[in-house]
Amino acid sequence: MITTYRDRYIIFRILSKSINISFKMVKDAVWDKFQLLYGLDGTTTAGLYFEKFDEQNKIGLVRCSHISLTMLLVTLTIITKIDESEILIYPEYVTGTIRKANKYLLKVIETN
Repeated sequence: MITTYRDRYIIFRILSKSINISFKMVKDAVWDKFQLLYGLDGTTTAGLYFEKFDEQNKIGLVRCSHISLTMLLVTLTIITKIDESEILIYPEYVTGTIRKANKYLLKVIETN
């Protein structure tokens, strides 16, 4: 039996008082927490890929497989600190196509 994995795209927003949160800091925090919660096997099957992150507006786009969508949403909401800064990662929008994700991301960035 062939198993197909469909991609899901999650747009997330970071709420924090700290001004300097970089793309690498967010990516490392999500990867570390995901691996801590679900292990190496869960991390490899998740297919996590960070597409974009706007450091000025603190909004980003991450891709994962449809099977690991709930695991990623849980991971994003559990993260409370990045580099000694109190944060809240809010998953704002989930879609199945990169086109809709980019369209939503552009709309959000333009309104800010």
